[in-house]
Amino acid sequence: MTAHAIGNYFLNLCGKAEIPSRVRVIRRTDWASSYQNQSANRLLEIFREEVFNAPGVCGVYWPDIDTAFAARGDSEIRQEEKSNLSAIFGILDGTIGPKNGRWFLICDANTLRMDEATMSRLSQQPLRALGPVTPADYVKLLKDVKLRGKEKWLPITPEEWQKVGERCVTEKLSGRSMDSLSGRVLTEMEDFDEPDDYFTMPFAEKQKLIDQLSNKITARRIDDLITEHVKFERESQAKAEAERFVDRVKEIRFHLSAQQAAVRLGVPGEKAGGGS
Repeated sequence: MTAHAIGNYFLNLCGKAEIPSRVRVIRRTDWASSYQNQSANRLLEIFREEVFNAPGVCGVYWPDIDTAFAARGDSEIRQEEKSNLSAIFGILDGTIGPKNGRWFLICDANTLRMDEATMSRLSQQPLRALGPVTPADYVKLLKDVKLRGKEKWLPITPEEWQKVGERCVTEKLSGRSMDSLSGRVLTEMEDFDEPDDYFTMPFAEKQKLIDQLSNKITARRIDDLITEHVKFERESQAKAEAERFVDRVKEIRFHLSAQQAAVRLGVPGEKAGGGS
């Protein structure tokens, strides 16, 4: 949402100044390919033709850019991924493309599994877009934004909303978690059996029927949904951490086995002892 807000502001600003402008969103499906070097070539083609040579000025938004990176120290990294890294680093370093002030790049990333070389390139001008922090922030996001217009089916007092917000703070829920929570609430709210002619009804009649059949969601139910969400998130996180630990153990064992094999075979440069 922050990137979209910046993009809209940029386009409006350029429009007032009568400067040609555009925003290009980079999606993995736009450039990823299973053919050798095709991904990197397609990525460079997009930037050269649609960004660097765009008329006027161009903004680029690359969501989840971390999915394009592979750790260079990974023993299983493929040549295709190395080519992708080379192209992306060239773009981020400014060695590919003009430094003429006519384009900019905004990206977001999950940095948990990214190496230092990648982090250094993405951290030159970092912006921290904080989500909800206080109980009032969470209540506003859930009640006034995500569930806007659904007040009739939320018989919740201000005091109960405050407790919901405090629970969200305690559990340190993210904006993405709140999006998931609101989706669960809406699903349960509109969980009813449609009549046979429901899908052929005019929109106004359908909306009226939804208003009549929708279920009311209490503060207690929202609290239960938070509990279910937190339990699922923690179990998923524990599973992911366990998998990362197992992968790391396999990597260490692989390198140790390779080192021992090199010592047995007498590979030059390998020594059994701790010599320099």
